[in-house]
Amino acid sequence: MKVHCVTLLLLGAVICSAQSSATGSVDFTGRWISESIRASSSIGSIPTTKGRLYLVVTQTNDQVRLKQLSEAMGNNFREAVHHLDGRGEDNKDYRDSIVLHSKTQLKGGKLIIEGTQTITGSTRKSRIKEVWELSRDGNKLTIKPTTNSGAEVNNVKIYRREK
Repeated sequence: MKVHCVTLLLLGAVICSAQSSATGSVDFTGRWISESIRASSSIGSIPTTKGRLYLVVTQTNDQVRLKQLSEAMGNNFREAVHHLDGRGEDNKDYRDSIVLHSKTQLKGGKLIIEGTQTITGSTRKSRIKEVWELSRDGNKLTIKPTTNSGAEVNNVKIYRREK
């Protein structure tokens, strides 16, 4: 009887550990500085952003908050909140001219943001997907946004954790 109980406890621990990994118990909290930005498009090359991006991320069980400062945008910053409970969110860009309607989830150790973005005064919508992933040591953050509004644009950003 004791052997069965111990076996069941061990099995339960393994299952709980696997579920925790599957739901993505990774924490993106930290201060990040961009190291590189690479952009490509299905219709040709596109210019990349000049200047650094600074990112401050605060993650709780139910949301990821970020503040992003861009040297290229005249040191303007934007704030965004991404809810992890499936309810969705609306966030604006640096100039409040683009609104991102999205849903966010943690899946397989990655943060995945999917939705549509619209430009103020326009009916045109672009599909967007952003995938965040940490390096094994937790000191590099790769953000891979893909936008599709007729042509697909990929804009990979790699950040290093600020010490």
